[in-house]
Amino acid sequence: AAEALSRQAVEFVQRMRTVDLFKLPGVAETIDWVNALTALNVLSLEPDAVKDTLGVLLKYREDVERVMTGWFRLCTTFAKHRRACAERTRR
Repeated sequence: AAEALSRQAVEFVQRMRTVDLFKLPGVAETIDWVNALTALNVLSLEPDAVKDTLGVLLKYREDVERVMTGWFRLCTTFAKHRRACAERTRR
């Protein structure tokens, strides 16, 4: 996977680990998820890509449903974080 996508996926999973889930995603799930994103030619982690592939990252339907109900907040927070980091890097 591209370095940028890998970094974004790891940051996203770290944020997801703060959500109350039955089983938090681990390293193996993160690797599987990045492989799925790469197979779908995803270059940057966007909300639609997360929504379409969340089942690869999470093992339990209840966790997928829980994240889907709050995923917009999670994705929006992540996107704001990415933009802030990009702005600091440019300075």
